Amino acid sequence: MKTITFYSYKGGVGRSLALVNIATRLAEFGKKVCVLDFDLEAPGLHLKFPDSKTRLKSVNKGIVDYVYDFSNNGILQNNVKDYSIEINISKNEKPISLIPAANTETDEYWKKLSSINWYDLMYENPDGLAFFLHLKETIKKDIKPDFLLIDSRTGISEMSGITLSLLADEIVI
Repeated sequence: MKTITFYSYKGGVGRSLALVNIATRLAEFGKKVCVLDFDLEAPGLHLKFPDSKTRLKSVNKGIVDYVYDFSNNGILQNNVKDYSIEINISKNEKPISLIPAANTETDEYWKKLSSINWYDLMYENPDGLAFFLHLKETIKKDIKPDFLLIDSRTGISEMSGITLSLLADEIVI
């Protein structure tokens, strides 16, 4: 599984759209693609695909729930498929697996996101780094993508650092 993080220091430059276009093109070439929306404070990958309004209603859990379960409750999930949805681009291509941030239209999303202490998770929790490596391996095992494309948080933060230094094989800046 080749993991590519899409990053920009500044928002609004087309990073997410570029990621979705690459994901779609890879699917057209017959590749199995998983996209991870790790731009948690401004998630929107689900909006870049067709029929996004309907799709958002089908999102029950996302990566914020996955991280929250570990950081706040000590629960290490072993199945990431429960946190993903399938996006069918056309009948001829393989579906794209999307791991959304979660349903951002709920108060619960924002409460969970704000309660995650990223500093503690990265620097104080002895299992914090291993947790994110476990996430990557779980995606590889459960979804089996040829490519994992990650939409990173902008700026310099723990969130962007995770996607750039810990998870990425390659980076598109």
